[in-house]
Amino acid sequence: MSLQPIQRRLDGLTSTWEGDIPTKFLWTIGFQGRRGNGLMQQVADSIERVLYDYQDKRWSLHKGIFDNRSDDDIGFMFAQAVALPQEQVAVGTLPVAKSGGFVAGYYGDRRVDYGSSNKLDVTFLEQNKDIVDMFIRPWLVAVSYHGLIEDETDLKCNIIVNLHTRNPSGPENLEIPFGDARNKRKTYMFEDCVPINVEADQLSYGELSNNDLERTVSFAFSKYSLVD
Repeated sequence: MSLQPIQRRLDGLTSTWEGDIPTKFLWTIGFQGRRGNGLMQQVADSIERVLYDYQDKRWSLHKGIFDNRSDDDIGFMFAQAVALPQEQVAVGTLPVAKSGGFVAGYYGDRRVDYGSSNKLDVTFLEQNKDIVDMFIRPWLVAVSYHGLIEDETDLKCNIIVNLHTRNPSGPENLEIPFGDARNKRKTYMFEDCVPINVEADQLSYGELSNNDLERTVSFAFSKYSLVD
């Protein structure tokens, strides 16, 4: 059997940067406040106000932890994995009585909702002063008290996920830095995000594994966009 068609297919896949196989581990994630300078400090101020009204000093909140551990080029440095939401359209059928061998027609119903069952999951690497317990957990509690009302106490943020890959071929592209628009594949922007679930932690005296140092947080959002 000739392998020529297979070789031609492989050559065709990699002949252009747009058609090349991506390096999917090259991605960044950033968290931004929705107002002013876009820093998460604004969200932290809102969390602090809500917790002061309801629970006073029960929660330690490290207000600068998101901004201090983020980089302009690589985003938040302690994010380990992201699970993107699915897209789905519900389809129904409309049978007709006594139609014999004719099958029921189908119709488009509606897109699947965003929320607790269709969400954005982000896995964080634990640190000594942990982002999950020192910021996100009190954030979730503040959201539970305040709700999702739009007012001056803004508890929502935007989350930006950038997917990159290897640089285009050619000597002129060798020095393109990571995070540059020329090696970016696409960007997801999730708007009006709030945490809705924090994975429970477990402690033991056994040998540590990667799972012992990772915590997953689920975020709800109102809408998202996808651009290249």
